[in-house]
Amino acid sequence: NEKATENIRTAALRYGIESYTSEAGIDTVYFSVGHMNLALASDRVMASLLDLVGTADFDGVIVTTSPMLNQTGKDYMSDYLAGMSPLPIVSIGPPVGTERFLAVDNRAGMSLVMEHLLDHHRYRRFAYVSGPAKNRESQERLASFRAALDRAGIPHDQSGEYEGNFLFASGEAAV
Repeated sequence: NEKATENIRTAALRYGIESYTSEAGIDTVYFSVGHMNLALASDRVMASLLDLVGTADFDGVIVTTSPMLNQTGKDYMSDYLAGMSPLPIVSIGPPVGTERFLAVDNRAGMSLVMEHLLDHHRYRRFAYVSGPAKNRESQERLASFRAALDRAGIPHDQSGEYEGNFLFASGEAAV
């Protein structure tokens, strides 16, 4: 179930943040604002929670940027985060502006996955479901996937590549 899997990922991220902040003696408040798909009334309402974040009550903000950037775009997110200034901001995912960030090395990660599939399991036929084509993380993963096939001498073309949106339903549709 797509929603259940998303909840598990969110819970794992939240657990990690809360574990660290608890050990460090830092109080945390957690706002779940969804993907900020502003075409949906429910996401607009959830996004309005961010209006509560201000310097009088908060010392900093941690934002997971990947899902939001996919829906709203960088300009909107940049404006939103600028409205939280002068609070320090850390993003988990691609940076939106000049904030500090924690991001996955998508190229290296995909390279390691492909190395395992090619060398350990000896797979030679692949289909690939990406995230949105405009998403930088998707582009990096796809480029690394293709490069691994090239290094292995495995011919490939776009006929086995499918664009998804990081949600299970898009993967199911591709299959």
